[in-house]
Amino acid sequence: MIAVNKVMLWAVTVLAVAFLLFPQYVGFLLGSAGGDSAAISTDMIRTTIRIEGMTCEGCTATVAKAIGSVPGVLAVQVDYESGKAVIGTEPGRPVPIESILARLKQAGYTARIIDSPPSEDKNRPKATADPAKGSEPAANEAKHQERNASLRQAKLDARRTVILQVAGFA
Repeated sequence: MIAVNKVMLWAVTVLAVAFLLFPQYVGFLLGSAGGDSAAISTDMIRTTIRIEGMTCEGCTATVAKAIGSVPGVLAVQVDYESGKAVIGTEPGRPVPIESILARLKQAGYTARIIDSPPSEDKNRPKATADPAKGSEPAANEAKHQERNASLRQAKLDARRTVILQVAGFA
């Protein structure tokens, strides 16, 4: 019995270290790896949103589950690298933008609409889950992507450093 416990402990330790070093594979373990099982088809209404606050590949599964639980959403594809989600909804029905943004806010992420289908009210501003931020111009998009990429890299470097220190290599 003790031998089995030791083997299990080593297996879990190796798995934890592997996911610390390679967080992009966590989504595969959690299922769906960034998307819903249903693919977004051409007859669906597509809406693209920018999601901030995703720190690892595992976040894509959480985001996809949060968005997919909104009534009217048929399919979701979340991309960790770009920080975007493409949402497929039923044609002929309004896109539940406010519900999606509220669900993401509950899950701990901020989001804003990048591309949405034309609505009946052309004067309505693009929705955002963080009202203090408002809608940002496209010129700032590159700044946000660069900042998020550098934050992800800094977190990854810090994790690797800690692992190397614990292992006695640094």
